[in-house]
Amino acid sequence: MKVTASYARQNFAALLERAVAGEEILIERHGRQVARLLPAAAAGGAALPAKQAGVAEVRGVDPRSALSRVLRERALKRLAVAYPRAQSCVAQLSKRGAKVRIVGSMARGAFRQSSDVDILVEDPGPLQE
Repeated sequence: MKVTASYARQNFAALLERAVAGEEILIERHGRQVARLLPAAAAGGAALPAKQAGVAEVRGVDPRSALSRVLRERALKRLAVAYPRAQSCVAQLSKRGAKVRIVGSMARGAFRQSSDVDILVEDPGPLQE
């Protein structure tokens, strides 16, 4: 999809949802491509949310402690597996016409080792085969 820079500025939230669903958005200024909005997984490798450094901490535990480091590493490893799978699920459902997005702790950047993956599916009516 191609959009102008002014359209992208006014409709960023909607364009972001489309990118999360797997669509590539080309942004043009004066007819020349200046930017591209694409799914994180398409940017290279097993991409993680931008807030990956914000993996939830344990309250009352020094964030520099060994326990905190181990829990953070485990959460990041789990996130590295869960996020691409969730993205794949979103992309597959989006291709069939569903309006789908990742919500909850994964979307907020507060993913923990014990977090589940929340996917919101809005009913658009009958899905395409």
